[in-house]
Amino acid sequence: MLEMRVICLMKQSVLFAALAVAVPSALRAQAAVDLTVSSSIGQVMGYSSVEVTGIASRFTNETGRLVLQLDPGKTYRIRVKHLGYRAADTTITISADQRYSLKVTLNPIVVEVAATRVSGKTNCRMASDEESALGRIVGELRKNAEREALLRSSYPFVYKLVRDYEAPEGFRLKPRRDTVEYPSDIEDRYEPGNIVRYARNPVPGAARELRIPTLVDLADESFLKVHCFYYRGVTLVDGARLHKIDFEPVPGFNKADVRGSAYLDETTFVIRRAVFTIDRPQKLVPPVVGLEVTTTYREILPGLALVDFIRGVQDMPGRSREQRIEEQRLIAVHFTDRMPGQ
Repeated sequence: MLEMRVICLMKQSVLFAALAVAVPSALRAQAAVDLTVSSSIGQVMGYSSVEVTGIASRFTNETGRLVLQLDPGKTYRIRVKHLGYRAADTTITISADQRYSLKVTLNPIVVEVAATRVSGKTNCRMASDEESALGRIVGELRKNAEREALLRSSYPFVYKLVRDYEAPEGFRLKPRRDTVEYPSDIEDRYEPGNIVRYARNPVPGAARELRIPTLVDLADESFLKVHCFYYRGVTLVDGARLHKIDFEPVPGFNKADVRGSAYLDETTFVIRRAVFTIDRPQKLVPPVVGLEVTTTYREILPGLALVDFIRGVQDMPGRSREQRIEEQRLIAVHFTDRMPGQ
């Protein structure tokens, strides 16, 4: 069972107390904006993402509420997003250090997209969520990526994985198991055609590793510029109805990179699964015969998904057609400051 808790609570309470004593005038100088996000069809808009000009983005709490501290004498642009809904933009001008109430209503895109059964392709780029029904589906994939990026940057955490793999021992590969931890911040950004890196937590016999893109990379402009996206309609995967979106390098991209598929829940649009394979593996040094990485996702909070299980299968050269398999499973998430909604 996944363990999730907040650590350093005592340290956090002491820090807030010190801030309240040290800078009371700065706190009084700001205006409190009580933002509430609601749905035009009566759905709870918990954990909507809120982007505000000049300040860090945040999630609302489980009821769709967020209190912002903003400076008087400024005008702020606020953009609110939620999976399955059109984004909403508004502005607010703060004239005094008082309390403001701001309500934002989001309209669903579920009915429009659910009726779409065209298995065609979008333009050879990441379409916006406003251009067409197909574009809106692809836009939901990007929203998933943006939500994970916001979670990682504004609510830092450490996640622990148990890893099963095969390592060389003598002249044979033997099964091994270990546990690794990673911080939520992402240091190694995706670079087109540069998917080999030195391993942070290397396994024996493998100092370098293939840097397979993650969900967050699908919102990175450098990834979007060199990949085409295609909507393939709704498909059944393990009994679940999922929107399938394929992606591949743009025509003429002559380096090793990735192609694959992403799968979104038919009704909630939450990411459930992603499959990556190497495109032009012969371009790698040393060449790779073949590699496929399948990732499944789990919601740790409504609409906020993290990697739950990763399975990598690498074809080994030779007549025996052996495969080297590595699996990683999420076993714990520790938020080091605060959780979304706090």
